[in-house]
Amino acid sequence: MIRPLLVPCVLLMSSCYNQPGAGGSGSLGDSSGGTASSTSAETTASSADDATATSTTMTSTTMTSTTMTSTTMTSTTDETSVATQTDESGSGSDSTTVTEDPGCLDGLFAGDAPPFGAAEQIATLYNTQGVEIVDVDDDGDNDLLLGDFGDQGANQPGVYFMAGSGDGTFSAPVKLPGGDAPTIRIAAAAIADDTIDVVGLVALPPNFSIIVRRWRGNGDGTFLAPTDYPAASDWDVFLADVNGDGRRDLLGTNSAGARVSVASAAETFGVPSDFGGMPTVNAIKSADLDGDGDGDIVSGTTDQLGVLLGNGDGTFADIVIYPFEGSIADILIADFDGDGALDVGATWDAIVGVWPGDGSGAFGEISELTVQGSTLAAATPDFDGDGCADIAVFNNSGSVSTIMGRDEFTFTTQEVFNIVPVGYAYDLAAGDVDGDQIADIVGVTADGSPDTGGEIFLLRSAG
Repeated sequence: MIRPLLVPCVLLMSSCYNQPGAGGSGSLGDSSGGTASSTSAETTASSADDATATSTTMTSTTMTSTTMTSTTMTSTTDETSVATQTDESGSGSDSTTVTEDPGCLDGLFAGDAPPFGAAEQIATLYNTQGVEIVDVDDDGDNDLLLGDFGDQGANQPGVYFMAGSGDGTFSAPVKLPGGDAPTIRIAAAAIADDTIDVVGLVALPPNFSIIVRRWRGNGDGTFLAPTDYPAASDWDVFLADVNGDGRRDLLGTNSAGARVSVASAAETFGVPSDFGGMPTVNAIKSADLDGDGDGDIVSGTTDQLGVLLGNGDGTFADIVIYPFEGSIADILIADFDGDGALDVGATWDAIVGVWPGDGSGAFGEISELTVQGSTLAAATPDFDGDGCADIAVFNNSGSVSTIMGRDEFTFTTQEVFNIVPVGYAYDLAAGDVDGDQIADIVGVTADGSPDTGGEIFLLRSAG
């Protein structure tokens, strides 16, 4: 069975699909544009025997530093040391000025990790490559959206919706209309109204041409037929407002730079433009890093993390490069130390690299946190409610590592929760699916061989 070079590549008919212009497939992050936060439920389709998760403390987190080098940065907006807090989608909209530095408060847990129970397999699809936790049907309970590539069978691939009931159970997966194409990445968010829409990176047979497909949500768990945007991305997708007009724009990766397609008043995406000149190969994220009310961009390639500060009109200042040594798999944006300024991070190999932010859009020296295995996807919930974001990563060993953020930009030793999937660990998302106000984790698996991927696992925080 073929394994990926960086993170799981798409497998079809025993051959490995590699994205154009990159060394391997991408991983999916937690906040792929959705409003992922509280609650979900109801019994699901084709569940298998529950896998047992054992919690094991692994090697302590190691931290090393390297010096930042950057290109000259110019901006049409005044920089300020006052940071903002963004919504959970990281779009930069609805920002709130932070005037204090409370640091990390007392957490909910006695230990340094959420007390997850055994992993529950809540559904089985085919070759699942993306997951989002978000309230799709506007009932106050979080639901699941899943992107599936299929495992060589007819009518398998597409985007699936699983309605949550608010107690940690979900309805059976239902496919979105017009979506019978292998789906790799997904992002979900309200683009201009109050209903959740979905964008997915799909590979159209027979040549597996990459396009972005967008579904408009009706606000009740149903969706309209999709619209295609052929040039919007070559691998990752993200939804964020980068020009301050209140509408989330479509961000994508491309060898020419960070690709941006601005949303119109009619909620269609315009002709894409590329910014920064640095190839973006596996991941792209956005948040208001400098507190000026518009979304900024963080993207990555081999050995480089790039930051693009927005000018407020959909254009960006010169890219600032933060070096590291590795091939990027996923990107993180969150406030890990509770100082009110957003920090950034990236995953590669068995490393989570994090850079402290100062609230102006600039970042300090990297700290490297060691996890159990090669990191595939990451999420940044605040598990213990202490005001400092934490880190959860899906390892290629089939385990989830959690690292808790702390004051002074320090981090705890990782805790490891074994899922033991049959398929290849691919993506995870974090959000409260059972109504206890503590984030849970949903992880999905992929593979190219029939009946070895498509597992949907829930790790429920016991609180």
